[in-house]
Amino acid sequence: MSFDSTVENGINFSAALDTDYSLGDQNNYFAIRYMSDPAEEIYGLGLQYSVWNWKGEKGHIISDEGGVGRGAQPITAYMNKEGGGQGGNPATTYAPASNWITNRERAFSFHGSTAGIADFTDENYSEMLFWHTNRIDGA
Repeated sequence: MSFDSTVENGINFSAALDTDYSLGDQNNYFAIRYMSDPAEEIYGLGLQYSVWNWKGEKGHIISDEGGVGRGAQPITAYMNKEGGGQGGNPATTYAPASNWITNRERAFSFHGSTAGIADFTDENYSEMLFWHTNRIDGA
């Protein structure tokens, strides 16, 4: 893993993993976890219309059917129950992005096209997890 602090007020990083998935290597993910103030508000994760502040939430970085209602009740509950899950949820999106900005003047942008999860459910930490990749770059 390498870090570069030549940018003003920021740190760029790059991580490369020596992994051979064809051999059944179990190290098929990359995660980064950092301290996050309980009052920190987190905005972003791509094009979605239901969640403003992600603190306390978990978002999937994968393109997913938006669903009927996108979390608006009672239509979403009805479509999930009677329509075989067609209601979706507030975080489903056709255009996910693994980047966000906070009210504490922090911004994160991860480069790549791999699936992942942004987990902001712990009030003291935030975590980004990616699967099936051997290189992650971020800022």
